[in-house]
Amino acid sequence: MKNIEVSVLLPVWNEKLEFFKKAVESILCQTFSNFELIIIIDELEDHYTPFINRYNDPRIRIIKNGQNIGITKSLNIGLKEASGKYIARLDSDDYCDQNRLLSQYDFMEKKTEYVLCGCKNVEIRGKNIRPSHRRFLEDDTEIRANIALLFPFSHSSFFFRKSAAIEIGGYTSDYLFAQDYDFICRMLMVGKVKNLNEVLVSQRIKKLTPFRRAKYRRQLLNSLNIKAMAYRNHGGDRLGYYYSQLRVIIALVLPNRVKNIIRYMAGRETL
Repeated sequence: MKNIEVSVLLPVWNEKLEFFKKAVESILCQTFSNFELIIIIDELEDHYTPFINRYNDPRIRIIKNGQNIGITKSLNIGLKEASGKYIARLDSDDYCDQNRLLSQYDFMEKKTEYVLCGCKNVEIRGKNIRPSHRRFLEDDTEIRANIALLFPFSHSSFFFRKSAAIEIGGYTSDYLFAQDYDFICRMLMVGKVKNLNEVLVSQRIKKLTPFRRAKYRRQLLNSLNIKAMAYRNHGGDRLGYYYSQLRVIIALVLPNRVKNIIRYMAGRETL
């Protein structure tokens, strides 16, 4: 049996089967074929396995947590179990272009100094598809210069070397939210990162329910610490950093009715 080159980590919790199906099938139809799809089911009642088994695809591996332990711990379990040289991420409500794995694999194979690459993405809002609101930063130099100010990646676009992720200790369990932001900041300590100038991922943006508002607030709180860590380690524009932190604080104290505006200013979208 040949060695697996890419392990795709897809944690799922409380997801609509319609969205989950789209995510799974977007991986199974990739033009790059040497991968495994690790689906981590993060809840007590498993109604996904019967659906997954219909595919009868040997590339699919299922891990059942048996309880809700959160995405950070689920990703670390998947990282430990992964057989691939590279790890690709996908959220259970997002989906990929069919050339996503091939494009990112080819880049990482040619550019050995890079430990992670992302890509451009579009946003799905209901029935509308539009360009991402995120500021697109492509090269390692400009990403480092701005990482303390904003998070210029979609988590579903992550494609990274497993060895580098193990070196930094995987995802930090201290952060239940914004763990992707923290992960990038620490990966920058061991190598270069890049965003490919290709739209390879479609990210679903859901409405802000009371639960998601609370989640977004905790995400902002975590980002205060992460931005501070990023500034200490990677530097950047001092006034820009303080202004970025101020925007996060404002987003935390302003009434909910204006948070939709502030979340764009803060450089991150709610998940």
